[in-house]
Amino acid sequence: SAEAPAMRTRPPGVIYQWGLFLIHQLSRMFYGLRARGHQLLPEKGGLIFCPNHESYLDAVWVLSSLSRAIRRRTYVIGKRELFRNPILKFLLSRANVIAVEREGDVREALSAAEGVLREGKNLLIFPEGTRSRSENIGRFRSGVGELMLRTDAKAVPVRVRGGRAIWPVGGIPKLLFARHFNASVSFGTPVAMAEMGARGTQLTPDLAALEIRQRVEALG
Repeated sequence: SAEAPAMRTRPPGVIYQWGLFLIHQLSRMFYGLRARGHQLLPEKGGLIFCPNHESYLDAVWVLSSLSRAIRRRTYVIGKRELFRNPILKFLLSRANVIAVEREGDVREALSAAEGVLREGKNLLIFPEGTRSRSENIGRFRSGVGELMLRTDAKAVPVRVRGGRAIWPVGGIPKLLFARHFNASVSFGTPVAMAEMGARGTQLTPDLAALEIRQRVEALG
């Protein structure tokens, strides 16, 4: 059976840690990947990392840019269908992946994500829900606002650049001569729901998602 675990409860394996380190070093070498703002992130407390989504490279770039202490506590929501591939199953079963059905009930994903945050761990989600096919950042779905409302977790806006040019949707990744695309991952200041919106207004999950998107856009 290709059934995937809903959540890991033990630290990620050595393959995961060294794999991300290797990918980060190769991305610096081939793509000139730079990270900004990661030094200012708190190591404790539940955080929701909210990057824009350009490429399959985004998740590994964001994770590999975090400190080891933060990365060990950060979980990712992934498609259960990925575990049907034996190689991916071997790798993902050693990573902090929460497996959910892609076309299933969204409540499954929200429930698993909420459980992670309530344990004081971090979550990496892509609020757009899919990779963008244009230069514009797509609409952020309300799920991130729901999670903030339910758990009091802070959201971290994250801007990823260069992924679309290096590995576009439907294309193949460029391996050489790609440093001029200026790949980068920029982390913003963690923000609580109570710190967003105009003073005296009651933020809804939709409005919270909209403001997080605006904060991602504002990152260099």
